Amino acid sequence: MKTSLQTRVSVLITLIILSISVICHVSFHLSAHRSKEREFRGADPRCPIAFSKAAEEGLLEKNRNLIKKVRHYPGAGRLADTGLFEQLGSG
Repeated sequence: MKTSLQTRVSVLITLIILSISVICHVSFHLSAHRSKEREFRGADPRCPIAFSKAAEEGLLEKNRNLIKKVRHYPGAGRLADTGLFEQLGSG
């Protein structure tokens, strides 16, 4: 079975377009991956540690403030009996 010239040209053009799109897609993903790696390597490794310490200190301060407010309410003595206040308050 012989195919016509128009069919062969159409298939050839389709294959060329598909191959170009695949090459562009792969190169885009490779450049994005390299960019992420470059950004990750350039970051200071101590930065996440500093962020986590700051967040922990902020939460401890919030807990202390909350404990101070709650101690004034009736029934707070039961929580103090469990040791929760002392544990969080000493932080």
